Amino acid sequence: MKQLNTIKILIAFLFLVAANTSSFGQNTTVKDSVYTYSLNKPSWKQVIYRSGNNLDWAQPTIALDGWKNLSLKDFDENADANGNIEGWIRLKFKLDDSWKNKPLRIRTSIRKYQTDKYTHKYKTYDQLVALSFGQLNKCESLSGISSGIGVNEKFIEDLKLLQSPARSTMSDGNKKRDWRVFEHLYNRLLSHYELVLKKHHKTHIIKEVKDKVVKLIDSTTISLCLTMFDWAEFQTAKGGIKLHTSIDISTMLPDVVNITEAKVHDRYGFEQLVFPKDTVIVEDRAYFDFNLMLNRIAASNVFVTRIKINTCYETIRELELPENKDGHILKDEIIRLNSKKAVKTGINKHELRLVHVFKEDENKVIEVITNQLDWEYNTIAELYKKRWDIELFFKSLKQNLQVKTFWGTSENAVKSQIYIALINYLLIELIRRTVDKTNKAFSNLAENIRFCIYHYLTLDYVCNQVKEGVKKISSNSQMKLSHRVDLFSG
Repeated sequence: MKQLNTIKILIAFLFLVAANTSSFGQNTTVKDSVYTYSLNKPSWKQVIYRSGNNLDWAQPTIALDGWKNLSLKDFDENADANGNIEGWIRLKFKLDDSWKNKPLRIRTSIRKYQTDKYTHKYKTYDQLVALSFGQLNKCESLSGISSGIGVNEKFIEDLKLLQSPARSTMSDGNKKRDWRVFEHLYNRLLSHYELVLKKHHKTHIIKEVKDKVVKLIDSTTISLCLTMFDWAEFQTAKGGIKLHTSIDISTMLPDVVNITEAKVHDRYGFEQLVFPKDTVIVEDRAYFDFNLMLNRIAASNVFVTRIKINTCYETIRELELPENKDGHILKDEIIRLNSKKAVKTGINKHELRLVHVFKEDENKVIEVITNQLDWEYNTIAELYKKRWDIELFFKSLKQNLQVKTFWGTSENAVKSQIYIALINYLLIELIRRTVDKTNKAFSNLAENIRFCIYHYLTLDYVCNQVKEGVKKISSNSQMKLSHRVDLFSG
């Protein structure tokens, strides 16, 4: 029975994936096996199965010889020594009217947070579309979004909207609709596209950590007017929020984002800063904390961070550096922290490593501390250098999407806007990595999308054929316009 439950989960997963592909609308497979799909009470009796693996079986029309109804006996007979099976399943289904024209992946998030309950016109999907339009166009106001979407009826129809949203309607939605639905959707999209994003991510590989999970942790502050955003306390006469962010370097996209008032210290910006075994954590000295170090050592995490100024320590031994090589590494030493606080917490019982790196462009020395004693010194230096990538992410997010001017003043409105910005960032980055062949910068592709958004162009054209420079039109494509010479006289 356990095997069959696993198959059911797999079928549900395949169904969710299929609902996000361009071929979803094609007629599928099984004759006389139409049923209405329900997330709560799915029926699997009409699903057919075939052992093996053949890509031709994915075609909409195919002979059904060799296909069988799902049976636990079939699974037992075809399972390998580990209880796994290889095969294809086919099913045909229809969606009731409540699912019409709505992507299935967002429906799961909507059901989780009940964000369409008691709403009639401006639903979660409508808000996602409207605010995504605002993000991609960098609209300054809700009025701009409403006017922009309402320019053309065909555009509204193709967005699967019944009408362009009114400013007041969008304002109410921003204030009342739970922002967590967009957080949930972002995380589902990241999980869904994770393998593709990793496969097409071009980055410098650090050999000693190429098979390890490496997290970059930092925060960025966004200033707000305290009189308008009174919940976002920062300083006496200034408001602000912080985006506490964890990025996995294999995707270079946030896997955790926690939004707090700007007054919250980086060290307390996450509920959890200890990760699974062998995770490598790279961060700045705002996270330099003795108790946190101890917890990470106990969890077999590797941390790489800057040591705080005036931290007391003793050198146990200095590691030998090669002559006439890697001149930017000034010193590599094994140390022990020995301040009163270090003794009190017990971190003084652990040997740590301190690598002194000369940063030529800033003419200063950076002291990087870690609990990893065996890696090459260059690995430690390169890992800390990787921390700059999260700064580039923050810069790119702020420059290309609307996360500094907000379309609502409530905490819910601000968080909704930021998570919709992250959804759009993820999708643009996905397009950049998989469709773009010209190695465009993120900012250039975001700009292309911005001025192509009203035109019916392929992604390939937007990514690879829209270029700067003079573009002449052919003579036979010119239109003759009849007009008066004097446009301003009666």
